[in-house]
Amino acid sequence: MLNVREAHPGEHFGQPTTIAQKLDHAQTLKKFFGIPWMIATDDIEGSLHRALDPKPNAAFLMDTEGLIIFRSLWASDQNAMRQALVSAVAGRKPSKLQSQRFIGAVAKAMGQVQEVMDRAGPQAVKDLWLGAFPMALAGRVATLFSPLSPDQRGIAAALTLGLAALAVLGLIGSWANKQLLYAI
Repeated sequence: MLNVREAHPGEHFGQPTTIAQKLDHAQTLKKFFGIPWMIATDDIEGSLHRALDPKPNAAFLMDTEGLIIFRSLWASDQNAMRQALVSAVAGRKPSKLQSQRFIGAVAKAMGQVQEVMDRAGPQAVKDLWLGAFPMALAGRVATLFSPLSPDQRGIAAALTLGLAALAVLGLIGSWANKQLLYAI
């Protein structure tokens, strides 16, 4: 795992300005999520992150010579990563070089958005509402499903918002049809 940058800096977890702060953030991440493996930390400028791919949450599988043999645009595409790992362990190249699955992985991630923003601080929450309203809304809706796991909360929020959007479109369509009938 490579700790690159704070995607949503706030008062509690700002963007590190020193390598010591960045290392401290990586240790906090490791402890908070109980991550059992080593977390490497990029430099302050994010040189490795930018060289690999500046998107957040990408996952890369490298061979023993350091060559990237598989890339997932979203790290939580566990099925694609598992298939690539099985191939690599068997001494074969993965059947796919890249997974572009995005929507399902992002929907699952929405189950943790509110918690992550709250942990970062009020400014992070405000920035998300201003800069990525759909994500902020999905994160807030996901909190309504708190008995579920984070992945399930995210999927439930995405489905709820999708159904709400369909209902609104249906109401608009019904209203428009009535307007057309009255006009005739």
